[in-house]
Amino acid sequence: MSYSVGSTAYERLPVIEEMCLIVNNGTADIILGNTPSELKPYGTHIQPNNNLLYDLSKQRYIIAVSGSQLYDILPGGQSSVPGSAAIVSGIISSSLATDIATKVVASSLSQDVATNVLNTGTRVIDQPTTTTWGPLDDGGNTSIFDMSNAQSYFLPWAWTNTSAANLSAFGQLTLAWYDTVAGGQQTFADQFEIASTNINVTGTIMTSIRGYIIGSCKGNGLKIFFDGTPVGSGGAGRISASGALVKSFRLSPIDKWLTDDGIDRVLGTASANGIVTGTQSNYFAFSPYDGIIELNAWMSNTATANTGFIQYGWGSTQFPIAASPTFAQQTSFPNVGAASFIRQILVPGTRRPFWMRFANRDGANRDFSAVITCQTFA
Repeated sequence: MSYSVGSTAYERLPVIEEMCLIVNNGTADIILGNTPSELKPYGTHIQPNNNLLYDLSKQRYIIAVSGSQLYDILPGGQSSVPGSAAIVSGIISSSLATDIATKVVASSLSQDVATNVLNTGTRVIDQPTTTTWGPLDDGGNTSIFDMSNAQSYFLPWAWTNTSAANLSAFGQLTLAWYDTVAGGQQTFADQFEIASTNINVTGTIMTSIRGYIIGSCKGNGLKIFFDGTPVGSGGAGRISASGALVKSFRLSPIDKWLTDDGIDRVLGTASANGIVTGTQSNYFAFSPYDGIIELNAWMSNTATANTGFIQYGWGSTQFPIAASPTFAQQTSFPNVGAASFIRQILVPGTRRPFWMRFANRDGANRDFSAVITCQTFA
């Protein structure tokens, strides 16, 4: 997938849980590094027309030496090679070219190569292709993508609220696979939800965190559907999704669903002050994470034990695979007369956002807060 980076401000690279080949298509060096402060003094340089095999399974950063430079990220790279300019320079500065020419002419190598290619064919060289799609309005879909020449795909996407009159906490992509590019028999369908904290707040207009779907092709044609969750009056607001589709000849051994929040290891925070007795807060939504998460929560002092609650579950109320009943699970704050803390390790349903709300049944108004983190850095 193609990107650009400038020389005045560093940028975060996407986290991809496999080795990637990074290709410099610009006219000046690009620099990679683990932290922004290390980039220019200690970072790894990639010269123009050169490439490098790089580990993007953790957060990395990039900046250009000068100007604005273009570069590609090819997931699943197996090895890096010098760029064409470096190879040509090395051959010219040595006697290799003369030696090769002399020995090839004096041998039957060219005939042997031609015969072997004729008899056995040539190996397909993977050249991933990128197609952008969107914006898709709520309930919209793409035309069918031709996946007949691909074995795996990489799909980054995000959704946007462009008007506060049509707020949404959740968005869902459905990937529908067909046996033909014309859209014959549907062979498989899968759903991926995404969520953003505090989107319920009146006046919010924003773009969601970005999600990354990696998987193996399950049909010859792929169609993408987007559904949002309109909240409140709806009005003239607009919810839409956009993204890209990278298809590859290379077989992918994994199916993975990631988000930027999961990469940062903090899925989100929530707070609600002065919750009135017998009422509960708004829902707070957090992005999906394929793994164990940790809930740490606090409640102000209580008169009676177990009268403050956290209600939580996975999945939005919009879609059929949502948690049911209204809240899936509930846990209470035990302390009396002092602030109370809860820590729980939770194993979520994959691909579903985690959501929660605070409820107060104590004799006075109470304050609450919580943070949701990925429990492991592995």
